[in-house]
Amino acid sequence: MITTSTDPTAGTARKRTRVRRLIAGAGALAMALLLSACHYVGSGTVTSATGHGPATFNFNFNCPTGTNHYTGVLVYTDQAAHVSFTSSMDATLPNNTTCPSTGSYPFGAFAGVYTARTTNGSGEFELELEGATSASNPGYFGLKLINGPYNGYTNSGPVTSGAIVAIPD
Repeated sequence: MITTSTDPTAGTARKRTRVRRLIAGAGALAMALLLSACHYVGSGTVTSATGHGPATFNFNFNCPTGTNHYTGVLVYTDQAAHVSFTSSMDATLPNNTTCPSTGSYPFGAFAGVYTARTTNGSGEFELELEGATSASNPGYFGLKLINGPYNGYTNSGPVTSGAIVAIPD
């Protein structure tokens, strides 16, 4: 004789325990893989430098651990501050510096040349990133523009929508 339970909670505690173990194991594996990252992708918003409204960003930076060559694309717009630019990077780090490995996770720093989208001119940018460490911490974005039409512009803060993710090499 086969019996079935009509109690919908039967076995629920056991299933929750298995799911928790699976999630914990997957999280530990993901963290171990991310510790060797120097590839960052991000899309989202931070608060505008003016404090009114969002600034949007999209980027993909790659610097394989142990190499000294990095590539990437950055698109950024802060409508309230009238700043909008794109950047495409393909550069070699100076003095035989190699891309960081485990010591920098989840932080990354990139620099390059930007081209204004709404006015003429170009300049340089410096960008510091912190990858997401949890669902409640989707990352940190810090931007500084040097020279060009947006010389002196800075904006930094936690990601308010979207996320920055470090991806294993």
